[in-house]
Amino acid sequence: MRGILDRTKTPYESIEEFVVPCTESEEGHESVVDLDNPPPSKGAQLPAVPAVEFLADIRESQGKIPEATRV
Repeated sequence: MRGILDRTKTPYESIEEFVVPCTESEEGHESVVDLDNPPPSKGAQLPAVPAVEFLADIRESQGKIPEATRV
Protein backbone atom coordinates (compact mmCIF):
# COMPACT_ATOMS: atom_id res chain seq x y z
CA MET A 1 0.00 0.00 0.00
CA ARG A 2 2.73 2.45 0.96
CA GLY A 3 4.56 1.78 -2.31
CA ILE A 4 1.49 2.57 -4.39
CA LEU A 5 0.77 5.74 -2.44
CA ASP A 6 4.42 6.83 -2.66
CA ARG A 7 4.59 6.11 -6.40
CA THR A 8 1.40 8.08 -7.11
CA LYS A 9 2.45 10.83 -4.66
CA THR A 10 -0.81 10.34 -2.76
CA PRO A 11 -0.70 11.52 0.86
CA TYR A 12 -1.17 8.75 3.41
CA GLU A 13 -3.85 10.73 5.21
CA SER A 14 -6.09 10.42 2.14
CA ILE A 15 -7.00 6.88 3.27
CA GLU A 16 -7.15 7.61 7.00
CA GLU A 17 -10.93 7.08 7.02
CA PHE A 18 -10.35 3.53 5.75
CA VAL A 19 -7.52 2.75 8.20
CA VAL A 20 -8.99 3.99 11.49
CA PRO A 21 -11.74 1.31 11.87
CA CYS A 22 -9.07 -1.38 11.54
CA THR A 23 -7.13 0.08 14.47
CA GLU A 24 -9.95 -0.15 17.00
CA SER A 25 -10.17 -3.16 19.28
CA GLU A 26 -13.92 -3.59 18.97
CA GLU A 27 -16.27 -3.40 16.04
CA GLY A 28 -18.34 -0.25 15.86
CA HIS A 29 -22.00 -0.45 16.67
CA GLU A 30 -23.16 1.85 13.91
CA SER A 31 -26.68 1.24 12.69
CA VAL A 32 -26.00 2.81 9.28
CA VAL A 33 -23.47 1.11 7.01
CA ASP A 34 -21.45 3.26 4.62
CA LEU A 35 -21.26 1.17 1.45
CA ASP A 36 -18.37 3.24 0.09
CA ASN A 37 -16.33 2.61 3.23
CA PRO A 38 -17.55 -0.61 4.88
CA PRO A 39 -16.34 -1.57 8.37
CA PRO A 40 -14.01 -4.55 8.93
CA SER A 41 -15.68 -7.94 8.62
CA LYS A 42 -17.11 -9.64 11.73
CA GLY A 43 -14.27 -12.19 11.88
CA ALA A 44 -11.48 -9.62 11.57
CA GLN A 45 -8.75 -9.72 14.21
CA LEU A 46 -8.71 -6.18 15.54
CA PRO A 47 -6.73 -4.10 15.99
CA ALA A 48 -4.81 -4.95 12.82
CA VAL A 49 -1.11 -4.33 13.45
CA PRO A 50 -0.38 -3.06 9.89
CA ALA A 51 -3.26 -0.59 10.20
CA VAL A 52 -1.93 0.68 13.53
CA GLU A 53 1.54 1.15 12.02
CA PHE A 54 0.03 2.93 9.02
CA LEU A 55 -1.98 5.24 11.28
CA ALA A 56 1.22 6.09 13.16
CA ASP A 57 2.84 6.96 9.80
CA ILE A 58 -0.12 9.23 9.01
CA ARG A 59 0.20 11.02 12.35
CA GLU A 60 3.96 11.40 11.83
CA SER A 61 3.46 12.92 8.36
CA GLN A 62 0.99 15.38 9.91
CA GLY A 63 3.68 16.44 12.40
CA LYS A 64 1.80 14.89 15.33
CA ILE A 65 4.79 12.99 16.71
CA PRO A 66 3.50 12.52 20.31
CA GLU A 67 0.20 11.16 18.96
CA ALA A 68 2.08 8.89 16.52
CA THR A 69 4.04 7.32 19.38
CA ARG A 70 0.84 6.73 21.40
CA VAL A 71 -0.85 4.90 18.51
